[in-house]
Amino acid sequence: MYTEPEIIVTKKLNIRAYIKTYINGKRFRLYNGRTLGIKCNPNYAQSLQDRKKMLDYLCYQLKKKLDTGWHPWMKKEKPIEVKIVTVKDALRMLPQLLKTEKLSEHYEGNLGDIYHKFWNYARTTPLGEMNILEVKASHLLAFLHKYKTSGTNYMNKRAALGALFKRFIDLQIIEDNPVHKAPRMKRVVERNVPFTKEQLKKVLEVIKKEHEDVYLCCLFMYGCLLRPHTEIRQLRKKSFDDFFTKITLGGKENKSRKIRTVQIPEYVRSILLQLHLDELNVDDNIFSRTNEPFNQYYFHTAWSRIKTRLVKDKVISKEHTFYSFRHTAAVNMYLKTKDPYKIQQAFGHSSLNVTLTYLRNLGMMTNASLDDLPDL
Repeated sequence: MYTEPEIIVTKKLNIRAYIKTYINGKRFRLYNGRTLGIKCNPNYAQSLQDRKKMLDYLCYQLKKKLDTGWHPWMKKEKPIEVKIVTVKDALRMLPQLLKTEKLSEHYEGNLGDIYHKFWNYARTTPLGEMNILEVKASHLLAFLHKYKTSGTNYMNKRAALGALFKRFIDLQIIEDNPVHKAPRMKRVVERNVPFTKEQLKKVLEVIKKEHEDVYLCCLFMYGCLLRPHTEIRQLRKKSFDDFFTKITLGGKENKSRKIRTVQIPEYVRSILLQLHLDELNVDDNIFSRTNEPFNQYYFHTAWSRIKTRLVKDKVISKEHTFYSFRHTAAVNMYLKTKDPYKIQQAFGHSSLNVTLTYLRNLGMMTNASLDDLPDL
């Protein structure tokens, strides 16, 4: 005789959830499926939604078991024989899984790169035939040590490998991520060099003569605080309001994956009006003027050619990058507002910590309106 099983869960993932019931007047709590002989652990879920699905499944299986007359104090059944999944077996599952995920081109490229490197390593070493449940951080060190050329390179590869193993957790192949226990290396942070006021005007003058699209991209980076390769490159006419005073990006069109609206300062708006964008179809890209944007390397390639001449003429230094326009905007906006919260919102940073790190990297102490945007 038992009471109806009850799910006990909070909205915090760090607090363990469980199923509670009374069997013959004795309280029983069930945290995972081990007692039932099934593989289900809600407390390893990566989201509240996944946890709820696992708890519902666990509750259903518990009721089924109790209805047969089973109780947890009976002699334990012989454990179910689990098929061994090797590292190579697990890796073969990933390409199809990754195809179903909506990832940015950059992130998809990073995962694809580490996948092929790790696959080639695993298939030529004993690691490939190893039971993936037995893989520890120590088994991954020989692979990761190949990338110790710098702290940044090592940590980038460590993070990408961790993302692959995280997907093994999602597939319920493993419960813990061994990459998280691999040693870390300190990144040597290179300060992103902003332009001085004189440099900024001179650089924009040169770019305007050299490449109209790059010039407009730089204005969007500086004045509208957008990122070049995903957000700016893919701008369409429908991204703008009727008067070209605002840009609205959907969740799939920007890094934050949230709807983002930015103001357009007058020095950018005047250029947009000169380009006769009102003649485009709503789905046309404002640079290619077709339904398809230019390739992801379009701005990077053009900027590299222009930068070579700018450095040679000593207008800028080698440390200046294409992103220096965004970094310059961050400096000027901070000097103008002294409010990192406004910078977080305007730049689309995921948290204030990101903004403070951004400002610290620029050598600084740590809802933007049109007046807060930097002057040109």
